[in-house]
Amino acid sequence: MHYSDILDFHTPDILQKRIALLKAIDKTGSISKAAKSIPMSYKAAWEIVDSLNNLSKEPLLTKEIGGSGGGGTKLTSYAKRLIDDYEVLKNEYERFLSSLSNISDISAIKKLALRISARNQLFGKIVEIRQDKVSADISFELKSGIVLRSNITLDALKDLELKIDDEIVGIIKASSILISNNKDFKRSVNIFEGIIEDMETGRVNTGIKIDVNQVDKIWLTCKNSLVKELSLKENQKAYIFIRPKDILIGK
Repeated sequence: MHYSDILDFHTPDILQKRIALLKAIDKTGSISKAAKSIPMSYKAAWEIVDSLNNLSKEPLLTKEIGGSGGGGTKLTSYAKRLIDDYEVLKNEYERFLSSLSNISDISAIKKLALRISARNQLFGKIVEIRQDKVSADISFELKSGIVLRSNITLDALKDLELKIDDEIVGIIKASSILISNNKDFKRSVNIFEGIIEDMETGRVNTGIKIDVNQVDKIWLTCKNSLVKELSLKENQKAYIFIRPKDILIGK
């Protein structure tokens, strides 16, 4: 997969902001200082970092504790290579765009590359494939060690040419994820625990970010009434359940 999901040139403005943030972190050694220099909010900076880490096959940041500078945040060598490769790809992409003037109608082509609105796009590697006459169960392991199972059609399995050890992206709508304060879903797959890292309350729904094993971040939305019923709070342990049919596979 390399950087194809992180370095998404379909949305150059978003990509440029992501790279600018990584460069600022590298320069300042701090996410908060980097956010101010962009500028953007500290929360927005963390959301970008979380999204990039979810899509990345290796960590992008490391934390330094103590020392003469009092600690801070540094880019990993993988993140620095990503930035270098971005500059190369950007130049090639701009050359490609300059040639589009020769194409009379590109609208049909653009429709083949529509972006996905789902908040959760999680990098993983296929560890098991089981199929019957109608569908296939695809089990893939996230960086956190969590194994998710997706159920797709046999046609999708064939079209994507999926096989063991393939690197893929699991795509999950935030509204499809169920949450509870105890492990009572009466299911045997796609149930795991995490820590509620952030909550945003709207008029009807609440957006919740779950930290899984301090590696993967998963976003979900649920009714405000359920938050009240379960007494959900930040820094509290919670359990989430995802139906296999609600996990799409991208490659």
